[in-house]
Amino acid sequence: MKGKFSARKALYSLKTLKMVRTKKRKVAITVLEKIGGAKNGGEQKVLVKKNKSYLLTKSLSACKKKSTCTEKSIFAEKEVKNVPSEQHKADQKTVGDEVLNATKTHPEVTTFSMLS
Repeated sequence: MKGKFSARKALYSLKTLKMVRTKKRKVAITVLEKIGGAKNGGEQKVLVKKNKSYLLTKSLSACKKKSTCTEKSIFAEKEVKNVPSEQHKADQKTVGDEVLNATKTHPEVTTFSMLS
């Protein structure tokens, strides 16, 4: 606690002091490189630090494309989608009706329905 209060004391005396700031040297982003050829202009600006989009992470020959259609995939069994049975649908409907009836008859729900 004492540190905060003592730090605030006599702040008026610091108003006359000015902080000396040192200027940072600017670092070059691009470098001029000489280019051969009559029509190329002789010089080209090149970035010192290349962006990641310029650099390849893997060689293109190392990345093998996956074939979309093979003989194995044609004759392979397809995934069966999970579809609810008729019995399950009927059970869900009866449970849903019971829950609706219970909420409609509950006294708290009926008071909210009257207010809105």
